[in-house]
Amino acid sequence: MTFGNAITSSHRKSASRTWEGCRDRHVWKFNWTSALAEVGRQDTASAIAPLRAIVGDSEDGSKPRLLIHAFSGGGSSSLYHRYDLYQPAILPLHVTIFDSTPGVWTWSFASNLFSAGLRPGLIKSLVATPLGYLVAVLSWLFIKVLAVVPDGQRTWAAAHNDPTKNRGACRTYSYSDVDKMAAPGTIEAHANDAIAKGFDVVKREIFEGTAHVAHARADPDRYWCVVVETSKKSSGSLVGLIESQATRR
Repeated sequence: MTFGNAITSSHRKSASRTWEGCRDRHVWKFNWTSALAEVGRQDTASAIAPLRAIVGDSEDGSKPRLLIHAFSGGGSSSLYHRYDLYQPAILPLHVTIFDSTPGVWTWSFASNLFSAGLRPGLIKSLVATPLGYLVAVLSWLFIKVLAVVPDGQRTWAAAHNDPTKNRGACRTYSYSDVDKMAAPGTIEAHANDAIAKGFDVVKREIFEGTAHVAHARADPDRYWCVVVETSKKSSGSLVGLIESQATRR
């Protein structure tokens, strides 16, 4: 899969990371895997120059200039790397929408990694589900038992609540009460920690019965009203940044 960086212009500038040849309907069909941290870092690096060209390094007073929409673990990873790659400057003051993220590594997360979003059928039963359990076993061995592989999910989540790395003006969490990859309790705990560390949490929007990163598809009016409400916490023009790593299906 080849990723591209597109910068388009309409009534609001948009800098988005997506995949070549994608269509609108593909945006909501995510299945992300965090194989190697360095791969994610290299992929994120290609979007730094276009972003810096638009928003620069300096701050325009105290107004956020960037709207970040982070989807799933891929978005959490990309945003984490963006903090580092933007140095020596700090990522400009921004508004963040966390969709089905950030999470932490769990057995449920790993075992559902390859089957999330797939409809019941032979592919899911005979391929995706067994592969997911294999990944879960290997992950448990290398992350929890041998501790030779870092828990990337936890590292990324911690960075989002670190005021020395993240100068977020405000944020909203959109998540599901039945998500097996990003458990609602995990996201709520992250929101509580963010508040304790001085971050402004505008909303915790929990959707009932929706699948991983499928809230906008299930209830688009409600979903985008939350995005607009959060973005209104800033004033002036915002540059939109979509954080995701996706594969087409």
